[in-house]
Amino acid sequence: MPRDLIKFQRALFLRKKKGYSYNEIREEVPVAKSTLSLWLRDVELSEEQRDRLKNKYLVQIRKKWGVNGLGEWNRARRQKEISAIRIKAKNEIGELSDRELFISGIMLYWAEGSKDGKGVRVSNSDPAFILFMMQWLRECCEIPEDHFCASVHYHQGQDEFAIKKYWSKLTNIPVSHFYKSFCKPPGTGHRKHFLQYGTMQIRLCKSADLYHRIAGWRDGLIRGVISGTKA
Repeated sequence: MPRDLIKFQRALFLRKKKGYSYNEIREEVPVAKSTLSLWLRDVELSEEQRDRLKNKYLVQIRKKWGVNGLGEWNRARRQKEISAIRIKAKNEIGELSDRELFISGIMLYWAEGSKDGKGVRVSNSDPAFILFMMQWLRECCEIPEDHFCASVHYHQGQDEFAIKKYWSKLTNIPVSHFYKSFCKPPGTGHRKHFLQYGTMQIRLCKSADLYHRIAGWRDGLIRGVISGTKA
């Protein structure tokens, strides 16, 4: 009898008659789990066998994760799922074209930028967001370096100069181009965790015309979506 057939028959017996898990079967039948899955995919377990595997699984989880093992295991499993989702989604984006970068920046400015018509200002606490907008302003809007200014918002008790240095290094905007900072006074005490580097606001000098160009780009996008035509 072929060796693989012997292994198959033994695996089938352990699964069908004993209700063993794949890991239990592999202790006696040294084959890959993918092979077992192929061999045994049509085997239906009885309710008693499923209950045994479930109880065995719960015991293993509690042994590994402690008294609250199931909750901890579920959180770890969900975090693993989330990580896989995000990696897959990130890869779906790929490299941005110049056009896609241009459109993305308009949408982000629409969400986070100033709307008062007094010039271009955009604020955020996320360094990745700030870097993205700096690249958009430099490449898509062709802003000269000496037109970039900034300011920071921080909480009382934080090191204002250290925060300025952090954002200055990230954006290459000199500290000397930072406006007066805003220090948020103590509040009701509900917020316990402050942003480590506060919030940065990118500000452009002499940018009233650019503000209205961005508003026009936004209007073009809206018109294109509503009318069903390309923006």
